[in-house]
Amino acid sequence: MTKLYFEIVDYSEKAIALFRDTKPIKDLLSAMGGKFNPRLTYNDIKKAGWIFQKSKRKELQNIINLSQ
Repeated sequence: MTKLYFEIVDYSEKAIALFRDTKPIKDLLSAMGGKFNPRLTYNDIKKAGWIFQKSKRKELQNIINLSQ
């Protein structure tokens, strides 16, 4: 099994973003209310990622831990 890499960042006052190897768990991310956006801006760079409410951070971290 290949190890997946993720990066969770504070994206705005109310949102967090998830970047990197998300394709294998995209269905889980969508099911927990995440929205995929191919043009997020992080550190002045456009990149694809998922947006979540900050209240989902703990749930998101649990899914990531299970996926690694």
